Formats: sequence, structure tokens, C-alpha cells
Amino acid sequence: MFTLGLVALLVSASVLLVQGGVSPSSVCEDGGETYRDHETWKPQPCLSCRCDNGNIKCVLTLCPRLRDCRYPSVVPEGECCPVCPEVRRPWLKKPDGQMS
Repeated sequence: MFTLGLVALLVSASVLLVQGGVSPSSVCEDGGETYRDHETWKPQPCLSCRCDNGNIKCVLTLCPRLRDCRYPSVVPEGECCPVCPEVRRPWLKKPDGQMS
């Protein structure tokens, strides 16, 4: 009984070693680029992708709703989510001389 269990364990271990090697199915291609298994990339600012055993899995970022934004929101370059722009009022100065 012990011998049979040991043989099954050794067979399972050898299968795992073979599957753990780099094979063509463990890479992903997207937009002319090749990615290794478990590698992540961002094809667009709001999209994060990961290579998972030869399959590309992507997640879309959902941005929080902006509240109390006095002026139209802006999306900074290279970012995903909009932000309220900081409004500079040159006619108002703080006691330290900084613009508000």
C-alpha cells in the first residue's frame, strides 16, 4: 500500500515538472508584443491585462464618480480616471505668498 502511494506521488511530481517548463502555450501575444506567463501590461490607461497560461485576461478600471467638482473634470495624460482640476486664483494670495 505504501509503495503504491509513493509511486503515485512520484508520477504526480514528474507531471508537474514537465508542465512547469516554458512552453509555447505559456506566452501571450497582444498588439504585436509577446508576454510571458503571469506578465502584466496596460494596453490602454483603463485596461490592465495579464498573460495566464497562454490566455489574455483583462480587467477594465471603473472610475469613482466625482462629486462637488466646480469645473469640468479632466483626465491627466497617461491616467485612467478623471480628476477635478485645481483652480488657481492669482488675485488671491495666502499669507505665505503662495497662490491659492
